[in-house]
Amino acid sequence: MFFGIGILDRSGNIEHNLRMNKKIKSSGSVPVKPLLSALLIMLLLLLLAAAVLWQRQVRLTSDIDRLISANAQLQEQLDDARSGPPDRTRSAATAPPEEQEKDPEPEPETLIPQKPSVRKTEAGLAAVFGFESTLQQSPDLLALVVRLPNSSAAKIVGFGAAENSRYTDVRARIDESGKFAIFQGTPADLKALEFELEVSAPVTAVIRGSEGIHPFMVRIDADQPAVSRLED
Repeated sequence: MFFGIGILDRSGNIEHNLRMNKKIKSSGSVPVKPLLSALLIMLLLLLLAAAVLWQRQVRLTSDIDRLISANAQLQEQLDDARSGPPDRTRSAATAPPEEQEKDPEPEPETLIPQKPSVRKTEAGLAAVFGFESTLQQSPDLLALVVRLPNSSAAKIVGFGAAENSRYTDVRARIDESGKFAIFQGTPADLKALEFELEVSAPVTAVIRGSEGIHPFMVRIDADQPAVSRLED
């Protein structure tokens, strides 16, 4: 009696399972294992993309920190240049002759600025200027600081190496005011000493540079471009 009931129960379960399998096949449901595999692959791809973005963010942060440091150094050089040489009149008058400081010898000018070529652009004017070098090899580091007069309506739109000039370890920045810009990099060779400065209107820019470059002015004017020495 009980044996017969057990047979009926098992046969009933088998029929129930068969009906469920037919429903699953007819409904077109996706199997569980392939679905989990696809979700796992998508999760791994998202984690990989997040890791790549994080590495880029770390590298960008490091570059920004180095650029801020270089900008601070160049800003100090600009401030020192604008303030002029220190006043030694008082100390020289009171100090003994043997302790009086002598004015340092001016550094030789090894990179001489050349007359720019100016062309009109959609934003204003672009001046391409270069340097004639008295050296046999390119400098290890070249830095330029550009300043526009605050009284001028012109602003700096772009500043960097000219199209055919190749540099490495470049650090560049244009101030939000548009009156100040810096560039720092290592030139590939002596042919890489050309720069392009784009401004919104005709103006005379004051440019100071690293060792071997004496302060000079560039007049950015489509009709009368010029370069001249800045008298300290």
